[in-house]
Amino acid sequence: MLSVLRQRNFALLWFGQLISNIGDWVIKIALPYYTYQLTGSVLATGSIFLASVLPGVFLGSVAGVFVDRWSRKWTMIGMDLVRTLLFMTLLAVHSASDIWIIYTVSVLDSVCGLFFSPAKSAIIPSLVGEQHLIAANSLNGIGDNLPRLVGPLLGGVLLNLSGNLTSVTCVDSITFLFSGLMIFLITAPSTFLADRTRPIQTSIGGALIKVWQEWIDGLHVVKTQQFILILFIVIGITGIADSPLTVLLSPFVEHNLHSNAVGMSWILVGQGIGGLLGAWLVAQLSKRVPLVLLMLVSLLATGLTALIIANVPVLPVSIACITFVGICVMQWAVSFEMLLQQHTADAYRGRVFGTFGNIASLLSLGVLILVSATGDYIGTIPWLTISGLLYLLTTAIGAVKLRDFLFKKSDHSPESLVSSQSPIPTSETKNV
Repeated sequence: MLSVLRQRNFALLWFGQLISNIGDWVIKIALPYYTYQLTGSVLATGSIFLASVLPGVFLGSVAGVFVDRWSRKWTMIGMDLVRTLLFMTLLAVHSASDIWIIYTVSVLDSVCGLFFSPAKSAIIPSLVGEQHLIAANSLNGIGDNLPRLVGPLLGGVLLNLSGNLTSVTCVDSITFLFSGLMIFLITAPSTFLADRTRPIQTSIGGALIKVWQEWIDGLHVVKTQQFILILFIVIGITGIADSPLTVLLSPFVEHNLHSNAVGMSWILVGQGIGGLLGAWLVAQLSKRVPLVLLMLVSLLATGLTALIIANVPVLPVSIACITFVGICVMQWAVSFEMLLQQHTADAYRGRVFGTFGNIASLLSLGVLILVSATGDYIGTIPWLTISGLLYLLTTAIGAVKLRDFLFKKSDHSPESLVSSQSPIPTSETKNV
């Protein structure tokens, strides 16, 4: 698995994201906890997550159109530079009256992510090739989870020491700048579709019509390929299931586990350890176990463990369970991403991943609003129980709808799967 890091371009992307993710976890632990300290309100804390979800509801699939039109390398660099400056504005947050700045940053950061994340997912197959895709995605999972061992603890300690967002903000901004530099050093050549030319648009109206057509083309791929559509539904429901814990983790730690920001950090570190183990396991198991089966078994285990977390609110138990959940989540998340990459032509990957983000955001939005509005009244335990039950529901749906794929390994190239059902517009060009 580690041999794929010998490929310079992927190694640059991976290392840049490793450092950037440390900064992300520093700020992720600090923002909700600091907001809850300033306001004492579940609604105010949950609104951070609502603010981060809203852009995906309206722009997710549209952003994917531009990811497929623009250079994916420069798209990621641009988003990193914007976020470097964006998070520095958090230095102005000192009281509850400044919370609007946190909400604004959360919205704009989410917009940047709508371009960065699909570009990253879409560029990986171009950097490593089909034969190294499993190893690359597994390493990607390790890169996402290794920072959890450092970032949450660092964020919790910095927040406790400073009592404000100054130090965590500076750390996160520097890591975005580093990520942009690493991506800048990637020297992968541009790759093209059959027709390498793009007709020059003579008017803004013509350009908008072209963007509209390409957006419709992307939705057509999702609509006409039943396998991709079912994957969207199954994994989209996990966004609903994750919403209660996302909003209620800070109150759960403080009121049910009787701990503080450091205890919350240890929970996230446990999840990171589980994620690392899960990333290694998925690289091993995916060679022997069909990806659909691996995904569904992991979803089932996630749901059962979530019910234990909800009904046994003891800090050591929660840390152990979250660690195991980290293993399971990495198994189904990497399996899903590999299935989507394998069953989508390169020309459409940006739009397909963008559309998934759109659907996941839409599904989770209502739950985030509901949990934020009722969390103070219903309480954390009932909502976390519902979360576990939703995981069991999505497992059942997947087992029924994907039963023909449970024990079948993919034997089709992405290009053939897409081109057989929807022609690739010859006017498109995709750049790395």
